[in-house]
Formats: sequence, C-alpha cells, structure tokens
Amino acid sequence: MLTLTHKSSRIGDRHRPADVFVARQLIEEKGLVSREPDANDARRVSLYPTALAGESRQRLGEEWHRLLRGIEDDPGKINHLTSTLRRIESELVSRRRRESAGRLARE
Repeated sequence: MLTLTHKSSRIGDRHRPADVFVARQLIEEKGLVSREPDANDARRVSLYPTALAGESRQRLGEEWHRLLRGIEDDPGKINHLTSTLRRIESELVSRRRRESAGRLARE
C-alpha cells in the first residue's frame, strides 16, 4: 500500500503534487493500482497493487532470470542475485519513505 497526501508544493520540493498526480493516474489507468480515499482525511489516498501489478512483477523476475543466463548459469546463484536485487529495491524504497516522512514532519 502507498498513501499519498496532497500538500501544497514549495520551491525545492523533489516532487510537485501535479507530478505525483500524473504518475498515479498513469499507473491507475494501466490497471496496476487501485485507489481508496482515506475515510478520516480527505487529503489522503491509499494505493493498492492489483493482480496485474503482481503479474507484472512476476514477469519482471522471469526476465531477470532470462537476462542473467549466460552471465551466471547456476539457478541457485541466479535466485541469490534476484533476491539481492529485491532487497536493494526494498531498502531504497524504505529509505525514500523515511526521507519523505521526515520532510512531511518538518512542514
């Protein structure tokens, strides 16, 4: 789940609300997320990955396996590499969320 809160944009913000809106709209139109308004805060919207998003992630994993063949042919090592890539992705997302939360807390 991803929660978006509409706040006014300030000079120097990394992402303007319009940019976030367009990105959200595009992934929603592609069927990758569903959107639910927050019952307690009209400024907040939660995004949930759809089954299509899960399928897309599965295909991406399969593509990584295919691309790594020939570079590394041991299925165990390929699984380790893709697992490492997932951990890197997860950590980068977590860092970004912590940075965003810190910026919102300072506003």
